[in-house]
Amino acid sequence: MSEEVIMKFHNSRVAFLKWYVISFLLVVISVVLIFYQFSELGVYALIPTAIGIILVIVSELRRITSTFYITMEKIHPRVGLLSTTETSVSWDKVADFRVDQTVLDRMLNVGDVVVQSSGGGEAPEVLIKKAPKVKRLKELLTSLSHRVKV
Repeated sequence: MSEEVIMKFHNSRVAFLKWYVISFLLVVISVVLIFYQFSELGVYALIPTAIGIILVIVSELRRITSTFYITMEKIHPRVGLLSTTETSVSWDKVADFRVDQTVLDRMLNVGDVVVQSSGGGEAPEVLIKKAPKVKRLKELLTSLSHRVKV
């Protein structure tokens, strides 16, 4: 990418919150099994903890391998570790964008950013789940999309 990157970010950890909660619950189950029935279950009581650790690792890998770049010319998502998917949408092709936020998202300053391009179908051209610092991102997207249309 030859352009100057204005903003680079990954999905927020909030996007994977359910997996972190499940992992925590699996560790709690494992601890309960160890304290109350360890003699009967042996090492099998540690299986929920192992599954929880694997879930956290997979969630973090999915999060850090989704990178979004915003330049003066385009928005450029790159998703994947071994097999990557890269798309670019130049600002003159952006028809519209919106930010969707729940009440919890607003408290955490995250949100889903949906970018529609002109000539695109129903599906969004770029979808950023639980983007961090969404207020700043919205201001940046607004200024860049208006800069091109003027």
